[in-house]
Amino acid sequence: MLNFYTDTKNLAHLVGEFVALSLGIDTTVLHKHFSRQTIGMNYYPTCPQPDLAFGLSSHSDFGSITLLMQDAEGLQVKKGDEWVNVKVVPNSFIVLIGDQLEVHLSPLEYVLFMHTHLPILDRYSINLKLVPIYCACVLL
Repeated sequence: MLNFYTDTKNLAHLVGEFVALSLGIDTTVLHKHFSRQTIGMNYYPTCPQPDLAFGLSSHSDFGSITLLMQDAEGLQVKKGDEWVNVKVVPNSFIVLIGDQLEVHLSPLEYVLFMHTHLPILDRYSINLKLVPIYCACVLL
């Protein structure tokens, strides 16, 4: 588990470097100010009557970048006025932009997606979020 965490954390920081490069800013900005990580493991059980359930309420993620690994469908993102199913690709990560990356670094270039989880199948997910250090003040 520790190797998975370390490798995923390094991947998240690499994604952050690419985001910084695309914005024309110092590649160490995200690593410096978003150096804390949280990791979560979730189990979403099948609902016996999914037509009567709402699933998880729609939300965006806090922090800067979330890497999400899932094993079954059930994740949806909002695109315009529609909810779109996210296809599961084995052994891959979904990259979600968090609130603080959109607000602080790139309100026009990177837009977060509201997303939700539907109670249609037994589903596991693992996520790693890069979040700001407690005293971060990101100025560009």
